[in-house]
Amino acid sequence: MAIMTYNENAAIRQSINKLIDNMPNYKLIEIYDYIRFISSNTSKLNFDEVSCLALSEPSLATDWLTNEEDEFWKDL
Repeated sequence: MAIMTYNENAAIRQSINKLIDNMPNYKLIEIYDYIRFISSNTSKLNFDEVSCLALSEPSLATDWLTNEEDEFWKDL
């Protein structure tokens, strides 16, 4: 990984912030989850499970709360 200068870092941060500012609100949880994941030093997530579940629930609910999903799991 190449070492970046202060100006390069600042430009990247500014670009990231601009992208986040233009992102729809429902995508912010996914962005947050991804940032937390890549900022951890190991593959094991190091934040408590309750927070993780609470933060992930809105984004996962779009997949879970569907008639198709209910139909799939009805026999269990």
